[in-house]
Amino acid sequence: FAQHFTAAAWDARGYGDSDDYEGPLHFEDFTGDVLRVAEHLKANKLHLVGLSMGGRIARNVALHYPERLRSLTLVNSTPGFDSLSTDQVRRFVVERKTRSADSVRQLLGSRARPGAYEELTESISLLHEKSYLKTVEASVAQDRAAPIEKIRVPTLIIGGDEDTDFLDRSGARDGAPHPGRAAYHDGRRRPPRQSGAAGALRRGRAAVFVAQPKGASTMTNKVALVTGAGTGIGKAAALAMLKDGYRVALVGRRKELLDKTAADSGAGDRAMPLPADLTKPENVKTVFAKLKDKWGRLDVLFNNAGMGAPAIPMEDLSVEQWKAVVDINLNAMFFCCQEAIRIMKAQEPRGGRIINNGSISAHAPRPYSAPYTATKHAVTGLTKCISLDGRRNDIACGQIDIGNAATEMTERMTKGVPQANGTTMVEPRMDVTHVGSAVLSMANLPLETNVQFMTIMATKMPFVGRG
Repeated sequence: FAQHFTAAAWDARGYGDSDDYEGPLHFEDFTGDVLRVAEHLKANKLHLVGLSMGGRIARNVALHYPERLRSLTLVNSTPGFDSLSTDQVRRFVVERKTRSADSVRQLLGSRARPGAYEELTESISLLHEKSYLKTVEASVAQDRAAPIEKIRVPTLIIGGDEDTDFLDRSGARDGAPHPGRAAYHDGRRRPPRQSGAAGALRRGRAAVFVAQPKGASTMTNKVALVTGAGTGIGKAAALAMLKDGYRVALVGRRKELLDKTAADSGAGDRAMPLPADLTKPENVKTVFAKLKDKWGRLDVLFNNAGMGAPAIPMEDLSVEQWKAVVDINLNAMFFCCQEAIRIMKAQEPRGGRIINNGSISAHAPRPYSAPYTATKHAVTGLTKCISLDGRRNDIACGQIDIGNAATEMTERMTKGVPQANGTTMVEPRMDVTHVGSAVLSMANLPLETNVQFMTIMATKMPFVGRG
């Protein structure tokens, strides 16, 4: 196992073992501990295994930080406590505290190692009823507030006898089959006793186990929408997300190019081409409605679609040329942000991320670029407003400013483009796949973290300094 995974075990101490803490127990308080273990592993994505009460901690990680998990496995962490009454909770605790010798032997099974019976009997005798009652009460509250059905991470439930049998006998389950029966594990054989977190895993104490495959690419179950996904930067970002496991709505004007992006990705039905003219608000509403209807949520919006005007003096531009750039670069972005925010603030888990394509022109103009530069400066203002207003709904917003990515739009730079000093010069470009990777890195951050502004550019392009 260690040859293929970097792994760690975290022991959720205190459950039923002591009365040295005050107040109620909240499982969500422990999610930070698990994330700190992940940071120690330097792992962006985890396989998370929760044993017994540790499964409820693992559930909170899955509910609040699904982007950090590849998969979730719950072992002997029976859902269904939300149906227990106060009297049933107390009876549950008493039954655990007053196990008979026969029931302990039955729990261990006939193949238990020598001394296991005595160890388990001693552990039960030391159980502190007050703290164990807090644990079960917290389990009831957890199952009510955070039902397992809300988890959007691939999840395996492996059931155990004890909690399930009590729920069945108490009538709390109303005869409903336990979700882990198909992958049943009786958990009765006790291997040699170990100390620390590993021992907690082996002895059935509340514990969380995290593992990160060595050298594996990250995977996700998140949903994204990318505009301008048929070519250039939008296509590069969409392909990077699809490779990472995202489900991606590919939006743009030309269906044949969107279909080509989907085919190039090899992602099958995780890629959904949605041709549309985003300058029309009604079309934007339709696109987002289709995404929500198919996938139920939206985690990331990459606002990338854009265009420029002819490089001519400002006074020679027509009203139509000006309005065309404003319509796609600013108005369409605003319409998409509106629809994304409406979905993100209403979904469970709540929130999401919006990434806007700004451009180097959001900082400094090129000669004869008034419509493009003006709209890109406006994008910066829009990004800041969304970043501020989105906080209350767990919506993060950042901007990526890109300089000289090698796309069809920058092909003219290989032949020479006007400079501020009046000369014409060939400018260096960079591989557009690096931009896709940069967008993905922003998208994969937990919602508590945001890249507000990122500049990615060809190293030797004339931007920094005086040209």
